[in-house]
Amino acid sequence: MAFSKFTSKLRLKPDLLRLEAVEASLAEGRVSGQATLTRSGPEASLSGTVQVSGARLEDLVWRQSDRAVATGSLDLAGEFQGSGRSISALVASLAGGGTLQLADAELRSMNPAAFDLVIRAADAGLALEDDKIREVFASQLDSGPLALKRLDGSLALNGGRIALRNVAVDAEAAGLTGQALVNLNDWTVESDLTLKVDPGSDAVAGAEPQAALLFTGPLSAPERDIDVAPFTAFLTLRSFEQEVQRVERLQAEILERDRLMREVKYFREETLRRQQERAASLAPVVAPQPEAPAQGQSPATTPAPAAPARTEAKPEKASDAIGDLLNFETKIRSTLDASRPANAPANLLPLEPAREVGAGLQTQQVLESGDPLLNTRPATAPAPVAAAPSQRARQETAAPQAAPVQRGPRYVTDPNGLVITYPAPRN
Repeated sequence: MAFSKFTSKLRLKPDLLRLEAVEASLAEGRVSGQATLTRSGPEASLSGTVQVSGARLEDLVWRQSDRAVATGSLDLAGEFQGSGRSISALVASLAGGGTLQLADAELRSMNPAAFDLVIRAADAGLALEDDKIREVFASQLDSGPLALKRLDGSLALNGGRIALRNVAVDAEAAGLTGQALVNLNDWTVESDLTLKVDPGSDAVAGAEPQAALLFTGPLSAPERDIDVAPFTAFLTLRSFEQEVQRVERLQAEILERDRLMREVKYFREETLRRQQERAASLAPVVAPQPEAPAQGQSPATTPAPAAPARTEAKPEKASDAIGDLLNFETKIRSTLDASRPANAPANLLPLEPAREVGAGLQTQQVLESGDPLLNTRPATAPAPVAAAPSQRARQETAAPQAAPVQRGPRYVTDPNGLVITYPAPRN
C-alpha cells in the first residue's frame, strides 16, 4: 500500500505539528483528511480525520494463488486520537471510529453454490462427518466468488486495533455476517465470517446450511480455516427427516396397496356373482328322464309327463271342455282299478287315447274302443298284448269265433266335437 500525489499544508510550532488539507491517491482512489501532533512535556498526542473514496479493494488486500481475495470499490471515513511517550505507545493508545462501505464487490473463494453441491453429495452417500464434509466443502468453496452489491460496516479503533462490526451485506446468493479485527501494533488480522444460504426445498426445522470462515495471521497472507459443524448438523437433521418421510411414504404406499387389493377382490367377487346369476337365469330347465326298464320287464304304466303349458291365451270354453274330459278319464280309471279282479295282471295297458275324427264321418257314428280292460277273458288267460291296427284286423279274420266280447266305451262324434259315453249306449 503506497500513497501517491500527496499534497498538504504544514504548520509548525515549538509544540505543534499540523497537516491540513491533506490530498493523496491510494489504490486509484482519493484520500483526504488532516492530522495534528502536539507535545506536552515528554508526552505527545495525535489526532486527526481521514476519508478514502473509490479505492480499488484488490490493491489493498492480500493475494492468494496470485489473485486478490476480494475486488470492488472501497469507501472509508474515520477519526482517531491517541497519546504516548513513544511512537509505539502512541499507536497502541489510538482510539476512534468510522464507517466502511464496499460496492460492486466480489469475495473470492466463497462460492455459495458449495452448499448445494455438498447437499447433493450427502444424498449420494457422502459420510456425514466433519472431516469428509470439510474436504468436499472447501474444494467447492474455492471454485467461485460471492458477489456483493454492497457491504456496510462500522469501524471501531481501540488500543491500536481496528474492528469491523455490524456487517450488513446485500447479496442474492448468500448472506454474510461476522466481524474482523486488524491489529495495527503487529499488522495482523483475525476475522470470523459466517456464510449462509437459503436452503429452499431442503429446509429443515432447527438448522440452517451455514459455515464459518476463520482468517488469522499476518495481514499480508492470513490462513483460512473452515468450521463446518453447523453445516454437518444441518445435513444430519435433514437426513433424519428424509428417513422419517421415506418411512411415512412407504407406510402410505402399503396402506394404499392394501386398499386397492381389497377393492380388486370385491369387484372380482361381485363380477363372478353377477356372472353366476346371469348363467343361472339363462340355463334351460331340463325335465327328468324316466328310468329305462330292466331287461325282460314290461314298461310301467307311468303316465306321460304333462306337456308344458302354452303361454298363448285360449278361449275359456275350450279350456273347460278339456278339463272336464281329463277329469272324466281319471274317474273311469279309478272305477276300473276298483273293480279289477285280484288275479288280473299288474301291468295294464292304458286306455286308447281319443282320436280326432275326420269330416267324412256322419253324426252319431260310433267307434268301438280297443281297451282290453272291459273285454271278458278267462281268468287263466294272459292279458293280451296290444297290437297295431293292421295286425289286429288279420287276427280277427284268422281267429275262430270266440265268446261274445263285451263292448267297451264308445266314442260318439258329434258336429260340435268328441263326446265319450260310458257304458256304451244300447240303442
